[in-house]
Amino acid sequence: MKVKKIQIKPLEESLKDFASAYRKASQRKFVQKKGGVFFASIGAVRRVLTDNRLHLLKVIKQKKPASLYELAKLTHRDLKNVTQDVNFLEDLGLVDLEKPTGTRHQRRPILLSDRFSVEFAI
Repeated sequence: MKVKKIQIKPLEESLKDFASAYRKASQRKFVQKKGGVFFASIGAVRRVLTDNRLHLLKVIKQKKPASLYELAKLTHRDLKNVTQDVNFLEDLGLVDLEKPTGTRHQRRPILLSDRFSVEFAI
């Protein structure tokens, strides 16, 4: 499985990168797309990857639930909160929700990365 890279960069450095890309784009020069997950501090990472969200990732990996409802039951959490956390993890690119099949519109959570690599910019 793929390793997800999480980068921690000070806000000033991110703004410099944005300004450089904006200058190039305004001069109609090619700007190379940089994708990934970026945070301003390790504290920001910790606020996003909470214990509950990390537990969801572990349960998805180990139990492979067939639906968000089953995931909520396995973690003994409210379905609404699990759905919000899984949607957030999907936005980060850590989880994918399989398209619904059948009449029940169940979406199966699929783990996209089972490892994280944290990179610090100094």
